[in-house]
Amino acid sequence: MIIKLCQIIWTFAQIGLVSFGGPAASIAIMQRTIVDRRKWVTQSEFLDFVAVSHMIPGPIAVQLSLHLGYRRGGLLGALAAVFGFVVPAAFITWAVAVFYQRSHALPALEACLAGVRPAVLAVILISLWDIAGRLTWNKWRFVLLAAVVGLNLVGIDAIVIMALTLAYSAFYLSVTGRKSRGQGKAVETNSEKGQPPAQGPNLFGIFLPTAAAFSKAGLVGKSLYLFGMFFKIGLLLYGGGNVVAAYIQSDFVDRGLLTQAQFLDALAIGQSTPGPVLTVATFIGYVLAGHLGAIAATLGIITPCVILASLVHPWVVMARSSEKIATFLNVINLVVIGLILSVCLNLGIWVFQDFKAIGFAVVAGVLLWFKVPPVLVVIAAAVAGWLF
Repeated sequence: MIIKLCQIIWTFAQIGLVSFGGPAASIAIMQRTIVDRRKWVTQSEFLDFVAVSHMIPGPIAVQLSLHLGYRRGGLLGALAAVFGFVVPAAFITWAVAVFYQRSHALPALEACLAGVRPAVLAVILISLWDIAGRLTWNKWRFVLLAAVVGLNLVGIDAIVIMALTLAYSAFYLSVTGRKSRGQGKAVETNSEKGQPPAQGPNLFGIFLPTAAAFSKAGLVGKSLYLFGMFFKIGLLLYGGGNVVAAYIQSDFVDRGLLTQAQFLDALAIGQSTPGPVLTVATFIGYVLAGHLGAIAATLGIITPCVILASLVHPWVVMARSSEKIATFLNVINLVVIGLILSVCLNLGIWVFQDFKAIGFAVVAGVLLWFKVPPVLVVIAAAVAGWLF
């Protein structure tokens, strides 16, 4: 058993260290490694695991690694797979965070980041377009999208918006339920990027301190706070890794714990380092509370995913075939799109203050549209920022 666990850790560590550009790249690499080369699962099993990974909260690629590890070695195999996939990548982000904190005043680094920040916005917008393209639009969905963007722009917390959406969803389903039943399997396909709502997110209202209270807390207190906040984010992370931007904006930037520059730099490093985008939590944890904060934030964002995916694993096929759940998830997807769009609008005002930044974003967007890997786009933007 120990040999098998070591094999699982080593296999997923290799996958994590070559996975750039979000869950799509990770899924493709897992397909080639786990199904085609190692033959640990069949193609149909793999597709079942991919489907259910899109249907519950948490980072999609991490959930998929857990399901594949579970299939290979039970619960210990699941934990080994997540450890291998996340920890080596998180260590790389951690090392980058240390360098960033010690040298962020260097003119060369600031020049590189001036090119990277617009490129990261382009990456997020392309991801947003991809999510939106998977949905069928009607007047009810446009109303919901406009409401989400408007509420978030005027300062309503992303978690409050998500809770309000749960109430709206009941009304939405009552209006469109008959039409959704007529669409059959198309509904399931359109919901590919969504996950079901977590229960009781308002319990985390206790984690709403001010920046002043945070600054007075000791290192252990800050780390516990970071664990709690990122646990909440992991529990409400619908629609893939880039959605984490909306929650970080609401929970850290709007409360004065992070600056807009630090926020964008964290997203840039999350996009340009290997492994899941959620390692942005590792970066933010180190920036705010040192090494202990990096550990706490990373554990916080991963823990709910591990718990939920482990509970759901025995019912993978049932979850995948539920048309009612798929219909509800389409509504959650609209909230995800609205939250990401409002974050992009806020960041765009701060980033696009000259034509050079606009040019970087346009070029990055064109490259991404023609399927250039995001990590190459981010690296090219860093070089361009340093040169120009």
